[in-house]
Amino acid sequence: MRGDLAGRAVYLLIEDAGRELDSRILIAQHLLERGAEVWIGQQLWFVRNFTALRPGVALFKGTNIAQVANMRAARLAGHRTASIDEELFGLIGTSGKRMHDPRAGRHCDLFLAQGAAQHEFLRDSLGIPADSIRITGNPRADLLRAPATAPIDRAAEEIRGRMGPFVLINTNISGINPHDQDTYNYYRRCIALNAIDPDNPESVESFHQLCAFETENLRAIAAFIAAFRAAAPDRKLVIRPHPAEDPNSWRNAHGGDPGIEVVEDKRHLAWIRAADALVHTSCTTGLESALLGTRTIGLVPDPGNPYSRRYISNLVSEIHQDPARAARALADGGSAPAPNLTAIGNLIHIDPDEMAAAKTAGALAGLSITISGETRTGRPEAGFRSFTPSGRQRDQMTVPEATLRGRLRELGSAIGLAEPVNCEAIQQDVFRLRPDSPRVP
Repeated sequence: MRGDLAGRAVYLLIEDAGRELDSRILIAQHLLERGAEVWIGQQLWFVRNFTALRPGVALFKGTNIAQVANMRAARLAGHRTASIDEELFGLIGTSGKRMHDPRAGRHCDLFLAQGAAQHEFLRDSLGIPADSIRITGNPRADLLRAPATAPIDRAAEEIRGRMGPFVLINTNISGINPHDQDTYNYYRRCIALNAIDPDNPESVESFHQLCAFETENLRAIAAFIAAFRAAAPDRKLVIRPHPAEDPNSWRNAHGGDPGIEVVEDKRHLAWIRAADALVHTSCTTGLESALLGTRTIGLVPDPGNPYSRRYISNLVSEIHQDPARAARALADGGSAPAPNLTAIGNLIHIDPDEMAAAKTAGALAGLSITISGETRTGRPEAGFRSFTPSGRQRDQMTVPEATLRGRLRELGSAIGLAEPVNCEAIQQDVFRLRPDSPRVP
């Protein structure tokens, strides 16, 4: 397979660098090994420039209404389209159904499923032909097991050396504590993304259940913090708000407590690895923590709420309905039960012999060869339009060139694909990677 993609282009679109950058770099390394030219960066820059880019394969982060509209633009410009659903990485079954635009089958050529359950959902619930679906796993899971964990381990060692021992609380209440104004604004964004139908009473009731779920989780976090501070006053707590939350709410609540620190560092996996334990309230980071081998405690104050049953993390965590009991269990030490990873085998495909990133690259390669040679070389790469991100988009996707080069080096070395790569900055947060050029300095 080495060199079989020479002369072909693959575009890896990123919405949120903290969530997607490293997994896209893993995919890029495997594509580069096969000779492909890989473009990586801000998704909306690509949307504005599909007509100026020579036809290739564009990988999107999902199939909601906005992503499908962008896929349509890519297809009209002669590109092939593929999707790997980052919103469903930590979810069970079909709970994310409204995150799929019903037109996805018309504009997406290839659906990359992270497990058998998602494959079945795409085929049976959305009507996607089976030959348009590939089970690849998710490269985000690659980052949670050797050898790709080497960079995380180094970053975790630096954090532990600076912070000392600590317990990490990862919050996940962006509905009632959104980064932009208030819950009503969050509600309007959900409508815009087709995640809520305001004319459907069941859909609106689901949003009310979400708000109730997050409110109970907030109370559980507050009770856990109070109980843990009482039981272990000398142990440090670190609160890392979800990136979609307003971190100032947490600073206002706990900024005066010397035993509590609020951090916004995007290296969330390194913080999980560095922690003595992770405490979460039905969050994808609970799944990541369990796969990394960190003690993982899930607070589930209302197990009857449908949202409590949505998250894979609650299948692999040490679950507590009573936050005070969870605090005492953690303060007392002792061994944590081993996570039951067999319970999630049909949800996340993990192949011990091949990385999900390699499977993903192989699937994209199969799509790439459907682009004719004439089309592949017939368009000049010139006249790119610039894209000015909003403040929120800048927070999600700012990647300095030095950062990308460093991640290419670190992850490439960790997985044994440290090939010479030419990294060229095209515009802000957009890069072209090409193999067989001078090694990245």
